[in-house]
Amino acid sequence: MTPDGTRWRDAVVADPQTGAVAFPGGVSDWGAGATPALRNLVINGDFAIAQRGPGPFALAGPAVFGFDRWFVQAAASAAGTLARTALVPGSAGPSGRYFATLAVTATTSGAVPELQTRIEDVVRLAGRTVTLSFWYRTASAAVQVEAGQRFGDGGAAPVSGIGQIGLPPALAWTRRSLVLTLPALAGRSVGPGASTLLRFVITGSTAASLDIADVQLEEGAFATPFERRSPALELLLARRFFRRSAVALPAADLALEMAAPPSVSGTGPFDYAAEI
Repeated sequence: MTPDGTRWRDAVVADPQTGAVAFPGGVSDWGAGATPALRNLVINGDFAIAQRGPGPFALAGPAVFGFDRWFVQAAASAAGTLARTALVPGSAGPSGRYFATLAVTATTSGAVPELQTRIEDVVRLAGRTVTLSFWYRTASAAVQVEAGQRFGDGGAAPVSGIGQIGLPPALAWTRRSLVLTLPALAGRSVGPGASTLLRFVITGSTAASLDIADVQLEEGAFATPFERRSPALELLLARRFFRRSAVALPAADLALEMAAPPSVSGTGPFDYAAEI
């Protein structure tokens, strides 16, 4: 479909292999009582769900989990924090409630800390064209974004650097969108825990800070407005991968509801993590 004869959008896409139908632009009205399609494949793309708390979370070790479905990887040789800040209502830029900040105060050339989220699973988007959109601010020229593929336990070697680009410094909030074509699965084995990755990477060996907000990944070659789902639905999606409880719960029962059998930690509150 086109509004002016030059700009085109996919309204309906049918998969010739499965017959599945997708609506890349979303659906405005399903009719009485129906639930609209989920356009944004990123869970908690606006950082509103924070079952572990609002932070800041200090960078330490190979991986630091912060807000639901987001973590900092490769931070073993870096110092800094992952934090969440409330946006000023009505100000220019993102329209949500929060933005995340990855602030690296000390690092080495080999650390390469990154803010990452994973989308279940790699089969869902393999061989498809997708659009990544987000708002960002940074004074550094050492920030880049890319996609990747993990093929799970016993699967093929991961693929990184898909659509990798550097983000130019931007002191004011700037919206960026990127169209990516993810590699197909031909010749690759897939095991449990496979996922599609989004990475916001701080490169080099100097201190840097990145603000990020309203991250969206959707099928098709056009960026649409950020899909702001209800808090109850977003929390339900997040709890497939992590949940916190004041009392100990049977892990065997939780495993039936989560992405994988969860690992349990804590002595109250108790954390049940099934991150992929």
